[in-house]
Amino acid sequence: MFCIGDSVLPYGQYQIRETKAPAGYQINTEWFYDFTVLEDGVVLDAGVCTDSPVQGGISVQKKDASMGTDFPYGDASFEGIVFEIINASKYPVSVNGSLFMPGDVVMSITTDENGIATTGRDCYKKTYNNL
Repeated sequence: MFCIGDSVLPYGQYQIRETKAPAGYQINTEWFYDFTVLEDGVVLDAGVCTDSPVQGGISVQKKDASMGTDFPYGDASFEGIVFEIINASKYPVSVNGSLFMPGDVVMSITTDENGIATTGRDCYKKTYNNL
């Protein structure tokens, strides 16, 4: 393969490294590749640079709408309320080793005695919907 144009590197030593990761990924600050341009028209293969996805989670708390309190009205309970987290991304997501297509339920979380449900750090940085 021959190189033509403004992006051609002249004879010399170089290093390639990642300086900006795509949305949803962390920069791989440990990957780099040192190379030397020695021959005219030769394109070197720098290998593969992998990025780790950004991970996070979500927490939700149920509240009483009529009283605006963190506790339920009367003898009711906020414990055991189930929320579904649905992949609303354009692409599949991987959670806990399983692949979920857009529209799939990624996981369900259930409220505790305080009306709080949380995923921990299981969800990748993508767009989710709860129903």
